[in-house]
Amino acid sequence: MEHIQFGATFHVGLQHVEHNTICHDVAIAVEDRELTILALSDGMGPYRHAELGAQFTVSFIRENAITIYGLLTYSKGADGEIVWEKKDGEKLFSKELFKILKRMQDEAADYAARIGIGIDDMHCTLSFAVIGPTKMIQASIGDSPLYVKAAKGFRHLDGNEGMDGANNITYSALDEYSIPHIAVSVGFTEDLQAVLMMSDGCLGFGKEGSLEAMAKDFPAWFHDIVQGRTTIQNAVRKLVNEGYDDCSFSYYVNPSKM
Repeated sequence: MEHIQFGATFHVGLQHVEHNTICHDVAIAVEDRELTILALSDGMGPYRHAELGAQFTVSFIRENAITIYGLLTYSKGADGEIVWEKKDGEKLFSKELFKILKRMQDEAADYAARIGIGIDDMHCTLSFAVIGPTKMIQASIGDSPLYVKAAKGFRHLDGNEGMDGANNITYSALDEYSIPHIAVSVGFTEDLQAVLMMSDGCLGFGKEGSLEAMAKDFPAWFHDIVQGRTTIQNAVRKLVNEGYDDCSFSYYVNPSKM
């Protein structure tokens, strides 16, 4: 079995240090039984308790990863395509996934009420991946980029894509309007090369960190992490030292396939 790498880190930005405000980002990369679980949330700075929203959404995905993975009721067809077990399996999967995310919103509202704040103060993005022995799912709500490289190519998941005026809007993982604006990808683990998710505070990490460059492949610094030439922590420190906002990464990679 190939050695799989995965990890996560987040760091408060220099502007937050100067103004004595906390880091609003949360990122994890953990194993639970046979699953690798990645989750990243960027709390939206203008909101009073955005960091609590980020903590809540990441914890929710961590706690519900096995249930989410259980929705992947398909197998690989003769030509490598997804074959759902039931008729209209893809629609059933979407319905059940949205139901789980709606429960996340409802539980967040209950949590906010218990501690005496408004859920509108907890706005945050959410990116996550649940990767099992045979199947995988990646999803994104909001503008924190999530990139997947697999046998069939490289793709960027953006919860805003396809929406009129989406470039001017950030959807919250804890907003009642966010559920229709989630980008989801499912597939087979054996085809997966790497997943990279990060907060939007990381965008523009040198020329090679731009969205244009990532439309074709991961940036050079991510390959440096995979090859052991730098660490994910050092990559974040470099961003922060260059003046970027709160920065966070979570990633999974099979080096033999990169």
